Amino acid sequence: MSELVKSSNNDNLRLRDIYNELIEILSSKRKFGDYFKSDIEKVYRIKENFDSGIIRVGLIGITSSGKSTLINALLGEKLLPQKVKPSSNILVVCCFEKIKKATIFFEEESKKAPEVIHSNISESLEKYGDEQKNPGNKHQVKEIRVGTPNFKLSKSISLVDSPGLDAYEMELHDKITLQLALPTLDLVLYLTTVKASSDKENLSRIDEISIEGKPLIVVQNMIDSIEPKIIKGGVVAKNKEKIREEHYLRLKKLLNKGDNSSTNDADIIQVSALQALNNKYEESNLEQLINVITEEEIRLKKTEEYDRAKQLYKKVDGLIGNLSNVVSYNFHEEEKNIQNLNNDFNASFNLDILDAKPVIEDFKNYKQTKIAEINNANSDSEIRELKNLFLKEKEKYGIDLSNSIKKTHDDIMIFGKKLNITTQDLRIAITNSPGISKINIKTIIESKTYKKTVSKKGISGSLGRFFGNIAGNKDWGYQTIEEKESYTVIDKKSLIDDMNIIFENWEKWYIDTFHKYNEQRIRGIEKINDDINLKWSSINDKKRNTILSDDKNELTSKLKEIAIQLKRKIINENHNIHIVKNEYKTIHIEEHFIDQPKLVIDIFKLTQINSYYPLYAIRNFCLKKVNSESIFIWGWDNNDLISFANLFFQSPEPILNSNFSVKLNTDVGEITVINENNFIRNKHNSIFKKLSEIDSTIFVNIDLSQSGFLEKKYKDSIINEIPKRKVIWVVQGLDILLKNDSLIEAIVNFSKYLDKINVMERLFIVSSKDSFYSLLVHELINIGDLNNFLITDEREIINKIGKNREEEVSRYINQYLDEKKELRCKNM
Repeated sequence: MSELVKSSNNDNLRLRDIYNELIEILSSKRKFGDYFKSDIEKVYRIKENFDSGIIRVGLIGITSSGKSTLINALLGEKLLPQKVKPSSNILVVCCFEKIKKATIFFEEESKKAPEVIHSNISESLEKYGDEQKNPGNKHQVKEIRVGTPNFKLSKSISLVDSPGLDAYEMELHDKITLQLALPTLDLVLYLTTVKASSDKENLSRIDEISIEGKPLIVVQNMIDSIEPKIIKGGVVAKNKEKIREEHYLRLKKLLNKGDNSSTNDADIIQVSALQALNNKYEESNLEQLINVITEEEIRLKKTEEYDRAKQLYKKVDGLIGNLSNVVSYNFHEEEKNIQNLNNDFNASFNLDILDAKPVIEDFKNYKQTKIAEINNANSDSEIRELKNLFLKEKEKYGIDLSNSIKKTHDDIMIFGKKLNITTQDLRIAITNSPGISKINIKTIIESKTYKKTVSKKGISGSLGRFFGNIAGNKDWGYQTIEEKESYTVIDKKSLIDDMNIIFENWEKWYIDTFHKYNEQRIRGIEKINDDINLKWSSINDKKRNTILSDDKNELTSKLKEIAIQLKRKIINENHNIHIVKNEYKTIHIEEHFIDQPKLVIDIFKLTQINSYYPLYAIRNFCLKKVNSESIFIWGWDNNDLISFANLFFQSPEPILNSNFSVKLNTDVGEITVINENNFIRNKHNSIFKKLSEIDSTIFVNIDLSQSGFLEKKYKDSIINEIPKRKVIWVVQGLDILLKNDSLIEAIVNFSKYLDKINVMERLFIVSSKDSFYSLLVHELINIGDLNNFLITDEREIINKIGKNREEEVSRYINQYLDEKKELRCKNM
């Protein structure tokens, strides 16, 4: 690789030499300099753009896939905040610097000078870049640039962080973020995890990225969470290496289903960002990722050299053509061509700033109309329909903006091509867009009182009705009573409050996105407009000055030599670009199964029964609380479902593969295991209908290490179509949460999410053989009054969970109280 790098650097120098030689030829005599004044300026600009040589590598991925941890690993230390919840709504660019520092750039309207930070960088980045500490970007931060001498990538690379994709209620905003961000990037790192739960979303997003034709590396993070599979008898059925290879092959198979060749051909690198950050460098496999990025960097530089050589060749060829007709040069024809191009350009674009206000005002009027209709609505179904219409209208404005961004980008590239401007020269770096809220449907209990005539009880009532019939008085023997009827209705006030909040957030997002769209658009227009003006200047220079025949022949001869050098370079670089890439994959390791003596199997089984007893006790406690006819184990990841079924039900391993539902016989009877990722509406609708009619307890497997993505999964889940359901939450991702020391943060955040969706159940099981964590989470979730939380409560928790872990319990309790206190302060 070092020879390739060396060769690349020499080629760079040769191309720069050609630029310099061309400028020297065109300005070797004063009359040449006057004649080619604008052409020389154009060559200088191309050379300056080429000399900058920065490769922008964008890190994109599903929410909570470990982006901040990976960036910190590549920075060589923990500088960026690492949160379970999505934490970054500000563009963060990381690069090499001789001195470690962070620079905070503010929006122009804030009129703040950049702030340079040399100490306590992590705390400052949390202050400016964490959504919780800087909600709605109140500090008006445009970009954060972090530089360190420990940066593990090349000095010519800028690593650009992006907001996590597929966060709650963010689908269209993700798409627009990608549309604005992708043109500014040279290489994309798409970060995912070994979890299969996000496979569908991953393929969709990767295909969207691949439309741009960017080089793509798919990084499969969190390989440190892989554990060997142990079956009865203590036999290792699959070691870590085998399971890791299966994850690799699953992702490879997924990419082969993609619609674009860039998706199919993407490199897959498996890493553990956390291990790299914790100085377990060899186990982390980060070196392999760095090597692949380095290879792509070299390839990108070769591609740029190829594009620049073609760009310069086209310029030189035009100069030679001009000199061959210097005596009879048809200025009128060229002026006419430029004028036509200029007219087409002006018809497509103008330098005016696009105004978002009319769109916002239009949507505001629409919102007020829908609020008035909700206030007058008489039924819940009518209110729900009005709410859905409001959200659809909001989405329509987003779609219009998305289409406008795409058309503008395509048009700018078309004109750039006509003017011999490379895509690198039209690239404009922009900032990210903030998040947006959702609308909750909340209900309230109302009641009405009405009068009702009923029979009087006892002998007097019977006699009254008997004689009343004889006497013709139907009131005898009856009495009038008042009854109160309670019923639930949609809380209109809460719904309208949510609609107003979402409008305010949408308005901020729309204005912010428009600002960034205008920034890209105007800079692109200015670059093209500037190039058109250079062409006019070039014609005027040639009109005012002349070239003699001898000078013309001398110039033509030298320019032809330049053209030959460029043509040779184009051929060489084209060959270098298509060098076959190395394929990185996990090596298959043969497995050897050892027959265990019968005595060992029996002892193992006996030990299992004893060690798993606390898990069964927790499970039975939860089942007794909810008391349903049937049990479902529900989730989106086969490995999570299998491990939970084995741990808490000691069942035979369910064979899920691509099945939507599988029946299992267990110690509590037959249960159903469901992988919703395999649900196909037309194929499985009848099965789901039967399941949804049962009074059921559902163990929902939730990976709290990916909380933002999890919330979206649950919101879109068909589980919400089951009316008779009682949910027990199964916490997955414990290993990752413990390694990041973020278990309590994850539990508190998820508890807050449950409040939003009006779920009453607070029953949690942690999918771990260590029952300590299930008991800990259960006790913390059920703490009543935080204001009156005393040390006696802590002692009670310690006594319930068990001795010898007092320090651990106290630490978690303090974390829990701190998280809840911080959350309460934010909501005040």
